[in-house]
Amino acid sequence: MTETLQPPRFAVFHSPGHDLRPVLDALREVRQDAEITLWIPKGHKLPEAISALADAVAETELPHYSPRHVRACLRLIRGLRAQRYNAFTVLFDSPQLRLLAALSGASQCWLATGDGRLAALPANPLRVLAEETLRGIAGHLTYLRVWISVHVFPARR
Repeated sequence: MTETLQPPRFAVFHSPGHDLRPVLDALREVRQDAEITLWIPKGHKLPEAISALADAVAETELPHYSPRHVRACLRLIRGLRAQRYNAFTVLFDSPQLRLLAALSGASQCWLATGDGRLAALPANPLRVLAEETLRGIAGHLTYLRVWISVHVFPARR
């Protein structure tokens, strides 16, 4: 009995304002036979030329997600995990999208850069949370250092 290998399944979480053509071209370069699904915000219309480059287009439940929509975010994550994507791509480098990529269950997570390159993102949610927490702490410490240098040790004029 011979087993047929399924083509890899890639997902792109579309953020309006980003050009999808270079991203889809980069994904096709990674694997020509990949099945690519575009996840677009509810109510967003894609140009016909772009949607023709993907194998499937899925619409999210909400036009915009935020941490305040906990139940909707959990439903989105469960839906993504159920699809069992091999790779998940986001289009902007934000803490929320990094975490979404890691929670998608894909073994490879990528950030699509403006010029169409794919940069690797961590696929482990705990690692993403740790990195984002440390980044936040570093930002607060930098702010505190600047505040002290301005208010406690003002420059002499």
